[in-house]
Amino acid sequence: MADNCFEENNKFLSITGTLGRRGFIVNYLIVVLIESLIFTTPLMYIIFFKPDMIENFLQITANPAMMPFSQSCMLWIIITGIISAVLLFPSVVRRVRDVVAQDDEQRIFMISSVLAVLFLFGYTPVNLAFPIKWISFFTVIFLMCVEGKITGQKPKSEVIKFNWGAFLGTWIWGLFNRTPVTALMLPLMLTSGWFPFMLICGLKGNEWAYKNKNYESPELLHKSQSNQAAIWAVIAPILFVAGFIVCLLLSSVALYKYTNANPEFEKKLKNYSQEYTEVAVKANFTKVELTDGEYKFYMEPQIWVKLPQRSKMNMFELASRYVEPKNSVQKSKDNSEFLKTANKIKIYSSFNNEILGEYYLEEKEFQKAYDSLVKNREFKQYAKTINSGYRINNHPTLP
Repeated sequence: MADNCFEENNKFLSITGTLGRRGFIVNYLIVVLIESLIFTTPLMYIIFFKPDMIENFLQITANPAMMPFSQSCMLWIIITGIISAVLLFPSVVRRVRDVVAQDDEQRIFMISSVLAVLFLFGYTPVNLAFPIKWISFFTVIFLMCVEGKITGQKPKSEVIKFNWGAFLGTWIWGLFNRTPVTALMLPLMLTSGWFPFMLICGLKGNEWAYKNKNYESPELLHKSQSNQAAIWAVIAPILFVAGFIVCLLLSSVALYKYTNANPEFEKKLKNYSQEYTEVAVKANFTKVELTDGEYKFYMEPQIWVKLPQRSKMNMFELASRYVEPKNSVQKSKDNSEFLKTANKIKIYSSFNNEILGEYYLEEKEFQKAYDSLVKNREFKQYAKTINSGYRINNHPTLP
C-alpha cells in the first residue's frame, strides 16, 4: 500500500486517499447536479424546440395506461441511477477508507460496492417499496454524517466555513471575488441544478475567495465575506422575487403566443386537463350523479374526516372542474356561472347518504364582492366571501 493512501483527496473521480464529510457532500452535490442536467435538459429542449411533445407528458399524467412511454421514462431513471452510482463510487471508496482507516483494499471495495448498490436502489422500480427508498436515502446521510478516523484527527481549517454570500449571490458574488466558475449558474438557472450549485458555491466559496483574492489572513477573509453576506441577505430575496416574476411572465407570454398560433394544441391541453380531472374524481369519489337540480358526489366518510379543511374545499373545486364542461348552460356575463354550479354541488357519505359538505352563496352577495374586487382590488374580502359559502360536516357518522 502506498504511503499516501490515507492522505486527504477531495478530487471528484479519484479513488486514492481519503475523503472527509465536507468533501463527500460537495462531490455528492456534483452528482446531483449532473442528474438534474440528465433529467431537465431533454425537458428544456422539448419546451423550447418541440412544445407539441408536451402532450406525451400530459397523457401519462391523465392516463396511466400509457405504458410504453411510462416504461421509457422508468428506463431513463434507471440509467440515470446507474450513471450517478458510478460517478459517486470513487467518493464512496475514499469515504469508507476514511471511516474504516484500514489498508485492506478488498474489504474497502466490497463495503463501497454494497453502499453504491443501496444508493442505486433509489433510482429503480424497487424505489416504489417505501423501506428500500429510505435505505437509499440513509445510505447517503450516513456517509455524510459519520466522522472519519483519518480526517477527523486533523485540525479544522481556519478558512473553511459556509459562505452565505456565495450561496445567495453565486455568479454575481463571483464577479466581485474573481471566481469565474460561478458563472455556471447562468445556464443552470434553466434546469433544476441551480439549487445544488448554490450549495456548492456556499461550501466552496471561502476556498475560492481566499485563493483568488489573495487575502493576507483568514481573519480578513471572514470579515470581508461576512460583510458581503449581510448585503446579499437583503438583495437576494428581492432578486429572487423579481426573477421569478420575469420567468413567469416570459413563460406565460410564450405559452399564450404558441397556443394562439396552434389552436389544436390549446384544445389538446383542455382535453388532457379534463382527462386528469376525471381520473382524480374516480380516485376520490365512489360515485357521481349529475341531475338538473343537483350534482351529487359520494365519498367514504372515514376518508373525509382525515382530510384537512383546505383539502375538503379542494374536493368541491375538483367537483366543479368535473361538472363545468358537462354543464350545458352558457357562462353569464356577470361571471357568476361558477356560483350557479357550486350551489348545486353536494358531497354525500357513501355509507349512509349523510351530507359531508355543500356550498351555498347568495348571488347578490357574490356580485357585491366581485364588483368590489374589480373596482377596488379587494382580494381579501372577495376570498373571504367565496370561502363563506362552504358548509363542512367535520363529524359525520362512520361505519
